Amino acid sequence: MGTVELIVEIENRFDIRVPVTEFGRDDWNTANKIVEGITELQNA
Repeated sequence: MGTVELIVEIENRFDIRVPVTEFGRDDWNTANKIVEGITELQNA
């Protein structure tokens, strides 16, 4: 449930949509990777 809560919080806070089909553990397994992912989604 923690992952779902994280995705929902990111979407709400940054007004972006995180495509769950592209959400891989290896892509989001560190804080730096999460920041990079959010930045990419904001610039998309």
